[in-house]
Amino acid sequence: MLFLIGAAGFLHALTPGQLADPLAGITELSRAFYGTGGAIAATAAMLAATVACMQSSVIAGSRLTLAMGRDGVLGPGWARLHPAHRTPVTSTLRTTGLAVALSVAGLAVGELSEVVLAVVNSVGILVSLMYGIGGWACVITFRHELRGGRLRDILTVGVLPALGGTALLCLGALVAYQQWTSVDHMALDPENGRFLTALPLGTVLIGVPAAVWTRYRRKAAYFTQPVPPLPPAPVSASGSASASASASASPSAGVSV
Repeated sequence: MLFLIGAAGFLHALTPGQLADPLAGITELSRAFYGTGGAIAATAAMLAATVACMQSSVIAGSRLTLAMGRDGVLGPGWARLHPAHRTPVTSTLRTTGLAVALSVAGLAVGELSEVVLAVVNSVGILVSLMYGIGGWACVITFRHELRGGRLRDILTVGVLPALGGTALLCLGALVAYQQWTSVDHMALDPENGRFLTALPLGTVLIGVPAAVWTRYRRKAAYFTQPVPPLPPAPVSASGSASASASASASPSAGVSV
């Protein structure tokens, strides 16, 4: 809701030229409402949000690789913890090193602002693929629970993940198609639609042989471990009270106990 309100407000208050440069547009909007101090506060807030985003990416990435190292998908070094703080120190350092290396390599494409814009425009395809495949992975993993299961389970692990996954996969395909057909040639340019499409898809293709090698060569237990069953339906307080009352009223209750 906050994103929708903010987006509607920006579209209403900013001109098309200001929308083309979001940083300048938000600064001008803050200056118009709150003066110079407001513009400074808006810039400081965006810088703080950028730092928070970087921290969340590094922290989440290090814990993701920690879990992958624990389950054998990555090497055991990724699961090494700090002896005192018990934090994934190896995963954090490696993730940070990879991020720095990719950032430096991205400078070959263009200026930092252009690289950031290219990443924002292309990461949507990866996000759609990740959550789309995740939705269908939920359906496939718990497919045995769907046969004669409860309606709630059928909806939460079957219908809704399938609908959401399909919608996101279609959205990712639509974005990829629009970006690819927006130009007629490939160029190492952050504004080239084909480059912005090939970048995330190439990343996915690089991960396929790594996953196959981990599954069949390293034989990680993650791929063969049994799927835990869904938890049983919770019993309401009223239901448990009525069950206790009926048990105490039954003539054979004492014998059963």
